[in-house]
Amino acid sequence: MFDYIFFSVIEDSITDELLMIVVIPAGLIYAFSKEKYEDEMVASIRLHSLVWATIVNYSIIFVCYIFIYGMFFLDVMMVAMLSQLLIFIALFRFKMYRFKNSRQDEE
Repeated sequence: MFDYIFFSVIEDSITDELLMIVVIPAGLIYAFSKEKYEDEMVASIRLHSLVWATIVNYSIIFVCYIFIYGMFFLDVMMVAMLSQLLIFIALFRFKMYRFKNSRQDEE
């Protein structure tokens, strides 16, 4: 009556998989590598950036979960895997830029 195929070969481009295999570890290494001058303030900026990146990422996922359906949802989830890392890097670098400029203004 119902013919379910659990395992089958799908012919598809391997580009997505290779891109994720390279981008995710490279992004993690870049995001969490030690700064030249690592102190408590840098650790605090890193923590706050990670918290806000998590909040923003899950807010975006929540909205997408409500409004996006079908196979396009899988593409959105693939982008969501990278978005938290990208948001964190952008926030951390922006806050570090502001922190370094505020220190130079005080001198």
